[in-house]
Amino acid sequence: MSQLTGSESFMLIMAGLALFGTLVGTTYQFILRSRCSKLSVCWRTCECDRDVLPSDQATLDTSAIEAALPARLA
Repeated sequence: MSQLTGSESFMLIMAGLALFGTLVGTTYQFILRSRCSKLSVCWRTCECDRDVLPSDQATLDTSAIEAALPARLA
């Protein structure tokens, strides 16, 4: 079995960190976009009870954007 060179070890470490970051990011997106009131992540090591707005009440105030658009088009 051959030893890894320094750059090969570095690349494996960086690939592992990238994989870890991807897993954390995916979990974070799951939590943010979920409409569930009770979340359980990582085999119930992290549980969260939260109040979720109904989808018809979850709207953004876009009046500032709409007011700025005609000024930019003129």
